Amino acid sequence: MKPFLAFAIPLLIWALCLGAPPAALAAGDYWPDQQWRKATPESQGMCSAMLADMLDRLWQKNLEVDSILIVRNGYVVLDTYQFPRTPEARHDLHSCTKSISSTLIGIAIDKGYIASVAQPLLDFFPDKTPRHPDKRKQQITLQDVLRMTTGLKCRDSIHHQWAGLRALRGSTDWVQHMLDLPIAEAPGTRFEYCNGASFLLTAIIQQVTGQPGLAFAKEHLFTPLGIQDVDWPANSRGQTIGWGRLCMRPRDMARFGYLFLKDGRWNGRQIVSAQWVADATRSHIPVGRASGYGYQWWVMGPGEVAAIGYRGQRIYVSKRHNMVVVFTGRLAALSRFLPAGLFRRYIMPAVKSDRPLPGNHAAFARLQSLDQFWQTANYADRDTRRQAMAPGSSQPQWKPYVNPSMGFSLTYDADLGDSGPELVPPVVFQKSGLTGFPVVTVVCDDIPDGLKLADSEDYIVRQLAQTQGVNHIQVKHKERIRLPGGEGNFCIIKLKYLGYNLTAYGVVGYREKTLIGVYAVGGGLETPLAHLEHMVRSLRIESLQP
Repeated sequence: MKPFLAFAIPLLIWALCLGAPPAALAAGDYWPDQQWRKATPESQGMCSAMLADMLDRLWQKNLEVDSILIVRNGYVVLDTYQFPRTPEARHDLHSCTKSISSTLIGIAIDKGYIASVAQPLLDFFPDKTPRHPDKRKQQITLQDVLRMTTGLKCRDSIHHQWAGLRALRGSTDWVQHMLDLPIAEAPGTRFEYCNGASFLLTAIIQQVTGQPGLAFAKEHLFTPLGIQDVDWPANSRGQTIGWGRLCMRPRDMARFGYLFLKDGRWNGRQIVSAQWVADATRSHIPVGRASGYGYQWWVMGPGEVAAIGYRGQRIYVSKRHNMVVVFTGRLAALSRFLPAGLFRRYIMPAVKSDRPLPGNHAAFARLQSLDQFWQTANYADRDTRRQAMAPGSSQPQWKPYVNPSMGFSLTYDADLGDSGPELVPPVVFQKSGLTGFPVVTVVCDDIPDGLKLADSEDYIVRQLAQTQGVNHIQVKHKERIRLPGGEGNFCIIKLKYLGYNLTAYGVVGYREKTLIGVYAVGGGLETPLAHLEHMVRSLRIESLQP
């Protein structure tokens, strides 16, 4: 067979199977009621080469992502599943379920079952009285429940090892259990992740409509969107579990995301009001790594929100790029930021234009080849291919970073990327791996009163202790080292993050009244610990005073 024909036939098969790629980007009146239409990435203004690089990275690093689905302008440009996963298999959404539970509240308000989000929580359950009365509980509104600012002492998240969730599930009346919780602060003042609050949403739906959350969702949300194959269990009282355990197919997860991309409208019908979509997806309260939290949606930035679930489930909605991205996975807690890393470092940069790009047959053929390999190669085949890679291919490429205004420089692994949120002083530099680890951080701060250079590891310990989920911090080793122009303090610190053992390497140096410190934290999974030590020891401080 001639080389041209061998190359062209796969592309012809793609065109016959998917239909000709659209000439324009806009999806028009097409709605994926039955199935999604597909198109090449370039036809939708995206770069096949970057998407191929992403798949290449996934199998080489053996990262446990089960599926990735990218919809741009209403067309699927990537729909891939790691063997043995298939498109037909339902996946546990975990806490992505919360965004659907909150949408049911919006629909209930639209239909007049609920007056507004200002309605007090206790009004929905007039037959129940909190065991420990507190006037502040009377101030908790439905809005507080939606944005997780109830003030209740839930302690039911991963940061509390699910203790509160086990207590809730062990109770005979889940609603009563939630109302009986102690209240720690005034409602509306602070975000506190609370699975029990999300359960209250579906309990409220059942209270006001007489239908369990699943039945209400099937009638008013799932069926209109063409979502048929779902499973959403209930507790012993028949109340749908609003915080999670909803199972559906990735393509149906994308339908839900597409509904929000289209301001709650679907094929000529307003499923949930555009006003609700706007209210649910704007930031109501600042929180952690995200820009803020809406009504059970994480606000990631201007025009970008995400439904986020345990072990790597995601539904990203990007209005500024007219795109929906779905991830499913089986990630360990230590790798839970992997979807965010893939989204930020590969998928978003792959969006090159609001118009079609010239075809890139070589890049698209490579994407197809990697897609096919990822979907058909078993674990043994992937291991064999990894072992056959050229020796030294896993060695890092060191990249210099110079900060002339602060007077320091260092080298870091070029494979690391931006950590996501804006840097908050005293942090002046931070890079991280795709999974969120390792994290390399540089801080510049005034030298704390009385802190000698020989004891400056205490400063790094205090910085680490400010990270939620970090505990059991112990300095295992420290020594004075030579830095250009003076001395530094090198340390090795052991710590736990969400129960995982991690190691931090750090170097601190003083220049006049300024402390300059670098520390790198990791578990050795994505980046060898020796590379972390290399990065911190590369710190150079100009004109360092002894």
